Amino acid sequence: MSERERVLTQWVDAYGDRLYRQALFKVGDEGAAADLVQETFIAAWQQWAHFEGRSSPSTWLHGILNHKIIDWWRKHKEWAQDPCQEGDTVEETLFDARGHWVRPVQHWDPEQACCNEAFWTWLQRCLAQLPPQQAAVFRLESFSAQSPDAICRTLEIKPGHFRVLLHRARLKIRACLETAGIAPED
Repeated sequence: MSERERVLTQWVDAYGDRLYRQALFKVGDEGAAADLVQETFIAAWQQWAHFEGRSSPSTWLHGILNHKIIDWWRKHKEWAQDPCQEGDTVEETLFDARGHWVRPVQHWDPEQACCNEAFWTWLQRCLAQLPPQQAAVFRLESFSAQSPDAICRTLEIKPGHFRVLLHRARLKIRACLETAGIAPED
């Protein structure tokens, strides 16, 4: 076994699960996440000579994976839809006819929730219930280092469409988490 094969095998063992969890959280599809991780290690194999060791192997591999995820989103445009065509009953239950909150927002400590395993389990379930384009915008805005402009370019949507999708996703996730008892209710 060559040095490169030995090191990459160690990297698969050391970082494979974390890369998979990151990919799954960002794309929401188990098969696609597994494929993206595999593509990441193939790219690492092919680009081995370019790894200079100035960053950790984990950082380098996560960078490759992030580029693979962006490419995946660009290729999967069949989920694109007109935001005005989505039936958003959540908005109707949270706002009155004048656009004011029906139920005021209660104090909620996101740091405490983020340390709770149940929160992450329910967040995944709530994300799975979103229309694909809303889930994509929420995942990329919340869990990537991309700016809104970069996300708009990646998904090939306009900034106004981005804001509408993000707003609707946040409302639906809030309602879903409240139903699960994760976020506060009145």
